[in-house]
Order: sequence, then C-alpha cells, then structure tokens
Amino acid sequence: MAVLHLHHYGAPDGPPTLAIHGVTAHGERYRRLAQEAFPERRWLAVDLRGHGRSTWDAPWTVERHVADLLETLDAVGAERVAVVGHSYGGMIGLHLLAAAPERVTRLALLDPAIELPGAWTPRLTDETIEDAGWATPEEALAKRLEGRVPQSVADATEDVKRHLYEAPDGR
Repeated sequence: MAVLHLHHYGAPDGPPTLAIHGVTAHGERYRRLAQEAFPERRWLAVDLRGHGRSTWDAPWTVERHVADLLETLDAVGAERVAVVGHSYGGMIGLHLLAAAPERVTRLALLDPAIELPGAWTPRLTDETIEDAGWATPEEALAKRLEGRVPQSVADATEDVKRHLYEAPDGR
C-alpha cells in the first residue's frame, strides 16, 4: 500500500500525469490546472511525505521522496507518467527522472528549486517549525494574500479555507 495521499483529477482512463508540489504545499494545489486546463489527463497529485494528508514520518530526504513516489505509482498501476513539478517538487521530479527514467515520459518544471544555498534550507525549516500560526482565519488569509497578484486571490482564499485548522492552543 502506498504511503502518499493522492488527489485524483481528470479522466480516470487518460494519460497519467504525476503532480509534485513544493515545500509547505500539497497536491490539491494542482486541482484547477488539472480540471480547467487538462481535464483529459489522469492527474495523480501527491501530498509528499511531511505534507498534507500523507505521513509525516521522517526522513524527508530526496531519496525517500523518490522512493515514495515510485511506490505510489506502483500502487495505482501507473507504469509511465508525465511529471509536473513546482519548486521543490521540480527538484524531486528531476531526481525521479534520474532514478527511474523508464517511468517518466516527460517532465515540466515550474520554478524549480534545483539548487538551494546550503544555509537557506535549515533556516527555512526552523522558521516553518517555529511558526506560531495565526489568531484568526482572517489573519491567516491576510498573510497568505500578502504580495499576491489579484488573479491568485481566489486560490489563496480556497487554500486557507481547506487547510486551516485550530490547534490545541486555540490558534
């Protein structure tokens, strides 16, 4: 059984597309692209380990992510897939291609995080872990909308509504 949670979009019998998100994201980020731009494809949008509804068990290494993806593809019977990777998902997609070239028919990279400065990653990890959250849903939405173009407001609003939850401390 696959470890990763999958969001299925599009035609169940269409050519399969594996969608890999970036850090702090989730597979549902591909819903509109799948439904509005390419509904004829069979979309397999993963929540990577440590994200969304997938296991949060470590390790969260590139090698572990690639192994999780291959296990997930095997579990759903997807022998060969087109791959779309955004940011960190682009880097994972490149490593998937290197590890199992026979499984990837094509690869689209969206702002890929191919090379990150070594000091940047631990800082981002610490900031993410130390994030105290928000006092209200409105505060969370306002933060999510900072610096965004008007076209992204609907997606950011939907993202906050779907994935915001109240922590035990009330935040």
